[in-house]
Amino acid sequence: MVFEDLGEFWKVSYSPGEWKQFSLADTDGDGSEDVAAVVIKQVGETNYNVIVLHGGQDVSGEPVWLIRDSKERVLEALARPNEVWPIFCRECDANRPMRWVKVDRAYERGTYFPGETACLFRKNIHAQPDERSPIVASIGEEREAEVLEMGKRPGDRERWYRVRNRTNRAPFEGWVLRYNDEEPGICEIEPQ
Repeated sequence: MVFEDLGEFWKVSYSPGEWKQFSLADTDGDGSEDVAAVVIKQVGETNYNVIVLHGGQDVSGEPVWLIRDSKERVLEALARPNEVWPIFCRECDANRPMRWVKVDRAYERGTYFPGETACLFRKNIHAQPDERSPIVASIGEEREAEVLEMGKRPGDRERWYRVRNRTNRAPFEGWVLRYNDEEPGICEIEPQ
């Protein structure tokens, strides 16, 4: 990918000196630097791809595909510790991180790591990571919860998280099915 691949409109937003074809960081938390890059296929229709090449000793050399053959223009892929940010636009809300999930060995949007805050709304809290297990609490209004543990995803559904109430009001601890592609910690309520 070269700067001219961004097209006329994007040349207004970037200068060749500030635009980067790739970036480096430890995106999978293994202590080795990884490369995140945008790859553009221009055979027929233009398709945008975001790949990561993992460094370290346990690598296959094969790229990990975060976005494959998208028609939506991807400007950059910013590597950050434990995540990659596909950049679709400058200074807008469309950019969300794809975070490395060690449990599944894949990048995923909307994940929460232990210690982070998740905003729960209209969710049932279960005793075990199973929808058939007893409900220990029902959340109606927005409530902040600390993520204690990341669980599996049943198929291609939401991910299970073990959470605990962040306040003393109606305390709970248990498992919740949760998927939200907004950044962790965003809850539009007043702290109590």
